[in-house]
Amino acid sequence: MVTISLKSKADPDTESFMQDFHAMTDAHPFAGYLSVLDNYACFEIKPFDGKILFGYITTLERGKGHGTKALRWLTDLADKHNVELVGHIERKGDEGLTTVELRRWYKRHGFQVNRQLRIVRASAPASLATGDNK
Repeated sequence: MVTISLKSKADPDTESFMQDFHAMTDAHPFAGYLSVLDNYACFEIKPFDGKILFGYITTLERGKGHGTKALRWLTDLADKHNVELVGHIERKGDEGLTTVELRRWYKRHGFQVNRQLRIVRASAPASLATGDNK
């Protein structure tokens, strides 16, 4: 008998990232798969295969810079823990940024975006993430 496990391999960087992420966010009261940052942004993320799978980001008030602030917070945390963020651009509903605008937005935050709208952001070297570039 062969058993196949879909669990990702344990990775100390992604585990420590997730510990910090959950310590700094709250569980969404109605959607357990979402985490809430400071009552203004929601994320859907999970570790997978040594990376952080980034599935969703939304804000409670659009057009106030909360999404940018939240994404910057997430990328800083990823840099601190030396983890790569991966995901896919998918517009949710008719409100908010268009797919073209989302592509530009992610690129401004250091993500590479391919034609299939897959996004990848490698972690910054530890010296850049901490400002210790001596």
